[in-house]
Amino acid sequence: MIVATYEKWKKEQLAVIQNMPEEDREVDCPECHGEGEYECDCCGHERECDRCEGYGHIDISDSEEHQPSKQKYFSQVVTEVKQFCAWCNRDFLGEIGPFVREFRVGKH
Repeated sequence: MIVATYEKWKKEQLAVIQNMPEEDREVDCPECHGEGEYECDCCGHERECDRCEGYGHIDISDSEEHQPSKQKYFSQVVTEVKQFCAWCNRDFLGEIGPFVREFRVGKH
């Protein structure tokens, strides 16, 4: 089975992010969870979030959570191979095994 390398997949994922329309690029700020402020740990007062400057949202390209990662790559490949095997009535472990072995040693 042919599987895109991590580098190729990452490049494609970043292209998708870059080509998103401006109005779709905002995501909730991970620091304040989209609230724009958070409760101070020491005194309990509400403070404006420094990361999003109180706006509650940040650009998707500034969010580590929404960036491509090896974990997301691995999960997506496993999901797609599983779907492919179910559709084609093929042995999932037989198909995914070589990919997992290569991934462990860093070939993907």
